[in-house]
Formats: sequence, structure tokens, C-alpha cells
Amino acid sequence: RRSATVSVDITGRLTDVIFEEGAVVEKGQILARLDDDLARYDLQLARGRLQSANAAIASLQAQMVEAEAQRQRADRLAQTGAVSAASLDSAVSRIVSLTAQHNAATADARVAETAVDRQSEFVERHIIRAPFAGVIIAKNAQAGEILSPAAGGGEFTRTGVATLVDMASLEVEVDVNEGQIADIKAGQSATIVLDAYPDWQIAGEVIAIIPTANRDRATIQVRVGFKERDQRVLPQMAAKVTYDRSPT
Repeated sequence: RRSATVSVDITGRLTDVIFEEGAVVEKGQILARLDDDLARYDLQLARGRLQSANAAIASLQAQMVEAEAQRQRADRLAQTGAVSAASLDSAVSRIVSLTAQHNAATADARVAETAVDRQSEFVERHIIRAPFAGVIIAKNAQAGEILSPAAGGGEFTRTGVATLVDMASLEVEVDVNEGQIADIKAGQSATIVLDAYPDWQIAGEVIAIIPTANRDRATIQVRVGFKERDQRVLPQMAAKVTYDRSPT
């Protein structure tokens, strides 16, 4: 029921593919990596700009402390007539100017910090992780190939690196004739027999009846789940289902 082609939302060249078919993986586990050299260089530049912006803020803060001290001295001297009112106005104007510069530098630092966060996320997107726990049933790309979220680069561009299946979500999809659907209900017990193991009867249960019919085949699809999990049950196997007459 739960299957996915694992890919990325950026285009890049695969440098590492660290899984094989049949591997059991956990959610978030690293499956492959794209070449991220340029992305990391850009991240270093963004961090450098943030450091420069923070240094500018620190410098302006020091200048503001000095300017405030000068204003206070000018204020005291102006009260005794030792300096002119113009000197006091100049000291006040310097504080206003430095405050405006400090506000601008603070805004620049916030922008630089956002750029670092954005670039860090972009670097992270070069790592391909399993979206959920499951089993790898197909390895669709090799190191050195180009991976893209959409096919547009010819036959050498892959749109996925692996096919992942949640084995705990395995179920049987059965086409039931319209004339027999009235005898089937959700929760009803059923017996599943795989074509690969004809002598093995597996306990099952009707999960749901899909509320639409196939007009061409006059059938309705029914989802049947396994009451017990077994490693012998694999995706895309053929099976036959027998339904108990009385629902559980």
C-alpha cells in the first residue's frame, strides 16, 4: 500500500549510493548523496557575510558608546558655556546617524542569517534519505549518473534513485464481481492463498471496499489485509482470496 520512488527536488550528480536491493532501511536513513561542492562553497560565503555583518554591528555598538560619552561631555560643557550649542548638536547628530547605521546593519545581519539557513537547507537537499522505514526493492541509479526530479536530460538523467516499499503495509487488491460485492463487508475475515505457496493459507481481513466500479470489467476493488506478517509475502505477488460468509 505504501511505496515510493525516492528522488530529490534538485538536479545533481550522484557521488555515493550506499544501499543495495533488499536492504532494510529506517526513516531518515541516508541512501545516497549528490555532489554538493558548489553548494558548500556558497554556504561558506553566506557564513562569511553573516560574520561580516555581525562584526559591523559590534563596531557600530562601540562607536555608539563612544558617541554617547562625547554627547554627555558636550552637554555638561554646553551648560557651562565651554562649548557651543553647535558642538552639542553635532554630538547628538552623530548618535542619530550611528543608530540608523546600527539598525541597517542589524537588518543586514538578519538577511545574512536567513541566507545561511537557506543555503544550509540547500546543502541538506543534496542528501537523499528514506522517507519512511521499509525495504529497497529496486536500485534505479548508480554513482556518476545525474539525478533530477523530472526527466528532461535524456536517457542518462534518472528521476529516482531507489524504490522503497513499506512491507508492513502489504495488502491484497482484489477485483470482485459486482454480483458478489453484497456478500462482502469491511472487517470480514478472509483466507489468502499466494500462487507461489498454494498450500499455505494466510489469515486475512477485509480492510475496505473501494467505492467505485470498473465499468469495463464489472468489478469492484476490495482491499484485504494480512492479519500476520511474513517475510515470504512480497510485493506484486499473485494471490487468491476466499471470504468468510459472516463478518467478524
